[in-house]
Amino acid sequence: MAKRSRAFLGYLPTHKSFRSHVIAIGQAAVAWNTLHEALRALFWAFLPDTHVLEINSLWYSLKNDRAQRGLIKAISKCWHSQGDLNDEGEKSIIWLLTESDKLSEARDDAVHSPLA
Repeated sequence: MAKRSRAFLGYLPTHKSFRSHVIAIGQAAVAWNTLHEALRALFWAFLPDTHVLEINSLWYSLKNDRAQRGLIKAISKCWHSQGDLNDEGEKSIIWLLTESDKLSEARDDAVHSPLA
């Protein structure tokens, strides 16, 4: 039985011809993770009396980034409806989350598209 090749277009994934693409994909992934850590800090800002381990438990219990952003949206709407967040603050958070959703699509394309 012939051994299956792990080569792509005749090259192994570690071939030097993929280097610039791999670096760009890695930079996109790191930038995205940095954004999401900033969003986690924003989530924590909504719960100032909550210990960081509890915040992290809540945040990381959600298995995807979109659900995490949804958590921020829900809590900001709650604060806004109670008068604890003004209209401008609510508008800014919604803008940030909307732009993050747009970026998530570009990030997904960059990270999950095959090199061809």
